[in-house]
Amino acid sequence: MAGGELYQRSENVYRAHKLIDEWIAGVENGSRFVFSASHLKTIHKLVADGQIDDNGNYRRIDVMVGQHLPPPFLEVEGHMASFFQYLGENWDSKDLVHLAAFALWRLLWIHPFTDGNGRSSRAAAYLVLCLKHGRALPGRNTVLTQMMNARLAYCDRLRECDVIYEQTGDVDAAIDPLVRMISDMLVTQLSDAV
Repeated sequence: MAGGELYQRSENVYRAHKLIDEWIAGVENGSRFVFSASHLKTIHKLVADGQIDDNGNYRRIDVMVGQHLPPPFLEVEGHMASFFQYLGENWDSKDLVHLAAFALWRLLWIHPFTDGNGRSSRAAAYLVLCLKHGRALPGRNTVLTQMMNARLAYCDRLRECDVIYEQTGDVDAAIDPLVRMISDMLVTQLSDAV
């Protein structure tokens, strides 16, 4: 990746994180916030700004990601509706790590955008983690930063999730590898705050 492109990506991710911080601050101040497709598209628009033409929009082509074949683009809208439905239906009954793990896994499985899915999904998962907590989580070594620094490890966990889901069809069982990883990262983040 060329230096200019790397700088652009870093600047874009920084802008997206600033917006997420603003959303979380609103929740801390009592504002109601329900994570929606428009929020996810806004995150994507920021992280992919200047890099792809259709940033902020669901993909209109079929893609292959390594050995993973995401659903055809014609199915993306339906999968995304189910994604947000799952979050809404499970918001009160599931814990923050479960919901964040689900968000990360399912968004990367759907791969709703042409490019920038990893950056968008990690940011969305961290947003869900903080929203469920009701405020920003303390600590400088955030789960988000740890995910970016351990990309290969979390990609391995994602593949484990896919295999478990293919075998069982059980979301709770499928996301268990990510739940364990995010739990460990959250402990690291919180211990950094002490």
